[in-house]
Amino acid sequence: MYLEERPLEQIVEEGCRMLRKHPDKIPCVIEPGSPETPAMDRRKWLFPRDVTVGVLLTVIRRHTTLKPDQAVFVFIGNTLPKSSDSMEDVYDTHRHRDTGLLFIQYSLERTYG
Repeated sequence: MYLEERPLEQIVEEGCRMLRKHPDKIPCVIEPGSPETPAMDRRKWLFPRDVTVGVLLTVIRRHTTLKPDQAVFVFIGNTLPKSSDSMEDVYDTHRHRDTGLLFIQYSLERTYG
């Protein structure tokens, strides 16, 4: 995981820099929830505050090699947010208090067959 790969001070500095440079955006780290889940082409993202979790799911699907019969589930702070929740509300509730980043994990589930 992202928090385990780098020293906390470096991640705090990155989070502060992202928030200073883009105060109107939400800095996120998006990672697969398990080793068998395909990884995205990058991990750090900036989202507009008014974007919904449903749009986040679309972004994850677009940037991974998922099959059409696989559903994507997002976990933020060990909870499963509704797709209609705004990223701003999710960020206010679940951001990492030290780094200012929102850590998101996604997992897959086979829906048909």
